[in-house]
Amino acid sequence: MRKALGPHKAVLMRNHGVAVVGASVEESTILAILLENACEIQLLADAAGAAGAEFDRACIERLHDTITKTEQYTINFEYLRRRAIRQKS
Repeated sequence: MRKALGPHKAVLMRNHGVAVVGASVEESTILAILLENACEIQLLADAAGAAGAEFDRACIERLHDTITKTEQYTINFEYLRRRAIRQKS
């Protein structure tokens, strides 16, 4: 598994699903959700047929830096936790 992951945070395993690693439960959970969202977007884009314009490298790096901050994982996880508790009530 470590070899398959290499420097990455997730690995797709044929016929076995996905493995996601992070420094905390919060990070791993949010990364798994982000990966699922990205896969869904990719499938929808493929179904639409035409690829849109690619984002430039600077834009991708800014987005990456914004969403991969440790505190952002905690903020997003806590939001989801509170939402789950509200939905139970």
